[in-house]
Amino acid sequence: MPFASPLSTPRITAWHRSTHAGEGFPPGVAPAGRPFGVPGLDAWEIDNDGPAVSVHAYWNAAALLAQLGLA
Repeated sequence: MPFASPLSTPRITAWHRSTHAGEGFPPGVAPAGRPFGVPGLDAWEIDNDGPAVSVHAYWNAAALLAQLGLA
């Protein structure tokens, strides 16, 4: 579980995936082991004690599936 200082302001994490290595991204798609390039953002809700209590991921699933040859 990610932790953050309750005094820190960043709650957004930008990321970029590069290899489809495991099921769960997106859900139900078996690992393809193929490269792809999909940027995304995670929006974290952090409680007053520091631990993350929720996260919402934003990314283009259609672009991922197209790059893996599944769409």
